[in-house]
Amino acid sequence: MSEIHTKPSPVDDDGSTRKRLHAYWRMPYILAQDPEKPVRNPFAEIHQQSDDQKNYILYRGRFNFIVMNRYPYNAGHLLVLPYRAVPQL
Repeated sequence: MSEIHTKPSPVDDDGSTRKRLHAYWRMPYILAQDPEKPVRNPFAEIHQQSDDQKNYILYRGRFNFIVMNRYPYNAGHLLVLPYRAVPQL
């Protein structure tokens, strides 16, 4: 099981110090980002794949689907996503 570690941050302008929360298990995700690639919406693509297990899709409904968060801050965190983006509810 991963642990959450804190390390002291530099001294702020007011002279105080704070601790930063850092989730080290997220580093592969953070380091894999390529700044040369254009930003895209992964949520618009994963439901189009056929392999639900590979994409962590737990449930497909009529208007939305439920997917596990690969890099959650909290255990058991799920995302409920619509199949299409709309400007307003």
